[in-house]
Amino acid sequence: TLFITELDVDDWIKLDADGELYWRQVASITDDLNLVLAVPYSGTNVTASGSKRTLSQPGFFFLALQTGVYFDSIRLENPEPFWEDRSPILNISELLSGQMSIQSSPDTYDRPLRISFRCQTTIHGNISLLLAKIGAPHTLLIDEFVYENCYISSLREHEWFPGEFEFEISFVQDTT
Repeated sequence: TLFITELDVDDWIKLDADGELYWRQVASITDDLNLVLAVPYSGTNVTASGSKRTLSQPGFFFLALQTGVYFDSIRLENPEPFWEDRSPILNISELLSGQMSIQSSPDTYDRPLRISFRCQTTIHGNISLLLAKIGAPHTLLIDEFVYENCYISSLREHEWFPGEFEFEISFVQDTT
């Protein structure tokens, strides 16, 4: 590896074995064996061949945003601050006697991902692309965090002005 001669700060790199969601920007290069990425690498943790992209290379969609929200490479445009459901795990049953029986788990923060976004867009085609993903697991990228096996659990849309769309989308992660 010759980081100093083969890479520049602001280049984007990933291991060839990893998918398109794993591109990371080079923040600094210390020497030929060490570099610092703008966000942590969450792909494969092995020594292997990799690829690089530069700012001048066309068709590289991650260059516009270093962070963002993507579902199977579809960018969620203009997401408002999101809600992550970290509600306690409860099983509540009303007994025939009228009493309530409650079971709870202390593992609230080890729950699968449940998250919702509200977005605005002028590109209705992106909403159609998301609708086509319903029913199948895909990768959800939120900033530098990658969540595998995520499903769209709800998607509501409306046109609030001609050519202006707002939609709310929720995701849930399958961890079985």
